[in-house]
Amino acid sequence: MIIVKLNPIFSDNMVLQATKPIYIFGCGAGTVTIEIAGKSASVVSTGDNWLLELPAFDYGGPYEMTVDLDGDTKTLKNIYFGDVYLLAGQSNIEFKLWSSSTPKTYYKDNESLRLFTVDRLEDEGEHILTDAGWKSIDKAGNLSDLAGEHYRSREGWIVAEKDSVCFWSALGYLIGDELLKRSDKKIGLIACYQGASVIQSWLPEHYLDETAFFVPLELRCNNAKFPDYSCFNDDGKLYNGMLKTVLPFALKAVVWYQGESHTNGDDSKQEVYAGILELLINKWRSDFMDESLPFIIVKIHDYEVSLNKKGNGWRNIQAAQEAVAQAVPNTYLVKSADVCETDEIHPSTKLPLAIRIADVLQNL
Repeated sequence: MIIVKLNPIFSDNMVLQATKPIYIFGCGAGTVTIEIAGKSASVVSTGDNWLLELPAFDYGGPYEMTVDLDGDTKTLKNIYFGDVYLLAGQSNIEFKLWSSSTPKTYYKDNESLRLFTVDRLEDEGEHILTDAGWKSIDKAGNLSDLAGEHYRSREGWIVAEKDSVCFWSALGYLIGDELLKRSDKKIGLIACYQGASVIQSWLPEHYLDETAFFVPLELRCNNAKFPDYSCFNDDGKLYNGMLKTVLPFALKAVVWYQGESHTNGDDSKQEVYAGILELLINKWRSDFMDESLPFIIVKIHDYEVSLNKKGNGWRNIQAAQEAVAQAVPNTYLVKSADVCETDEIHPSTKLPLAIRIADVLQNL
C-alpha cells in the first residue's frame, strides 16, 4: 500500500486559481482532510490516487492550508488565490530570461509572482554556481554551458527573486510581470514544456490511432523520429510524464507555444496539425475539468530559413493555428512574426510578445 501523499504542486507559496472550484490531489490509500480559509473537504482513498474538491474562493490571501494525510498533519503557508497560467509547448516558451534580450532592469524581486516547475523527462544536468557563473553539470560531472531547468518539482512554488528570475521562462516571467503592472492579483505560473517536442507526445498514447489525423511514425516530422528525442517524443511521453502530474490543478488559462517541430513530414499538413491541436485542446479541457478553459495559441514566427525551404510546412502550421483559433471557442491567436527576429529559430526578443499575450489574458 502506498503511503498517502500530497502532490508536489501543493506547497508553501502556491497560487490557487480564484473564482473556480479547487481540486486537491495526491496518491496513496487513507483518509485525507484539507482545510483552508474556514472551508474543508475530506476523502477516503482506497486506491493509488485521490482527489477532493473545495468550492471557489475570491481573490486574496495570505492563507494557511492544513493538510491531514491519514493522521500526518502539515501546514502549508503563504498561499494566495490569484490567477494561474500553464506555460506549455516547446523551446520558445521554454526559452530562458537570461538568453533573451530583455534589459536587466526587468529582473526584480516580486512576491506577487510565483513559479512551479514540472520535472522534465530530458536530463540536461543540475545547475551549479562556479567562478565563471552558473553552469550545468551532467551525471558524469562534466561542466557545460547553462542548459535545462534550474528548479525541480520537489522545491514547490518559487517566489520571484531578482537573482534567480534569469532561470525562468522569459515569456512566462514577462507575461506575469506585465499583468502585475495592471492588477494586484497574485500570478502563478506552471512551467510544463519541452524543447523540440511534438504535439503527439502531449496526448495519451494511441489517442490519435483511430482518428483522421493519425500519421505513422515513418511519415512524421524529423523531431518525432530523432533517436535522442525519444525519451520525450514517443507518443504519450510528455502527457504521462509531465502534464498528467499536475492534472487537474485549476487554471485561468493555458499559453500554448508549439509547432516549429512540425514543419516537415506529413504532420506538417494544415488539416492534420489543426485537427490534432483541436483534439488536444478538448482533451486538456476535459482533463482539467474545465470545458471552457481558455487557450492562448502563439502563432509561430516567420523563421526565414524554414520559410525558404521547399514545401509549405512552416506556413501550413501557421495557417493551422489560425484555423483552430477561429473554429474553437475560447481560443485566442497571438501573432509573433512582427515582433520577433526572423533569422533565429529562437528569437531573443520576448518582451513585445509577452505584452501582447498579457493584453489577451487581462481581458479573459
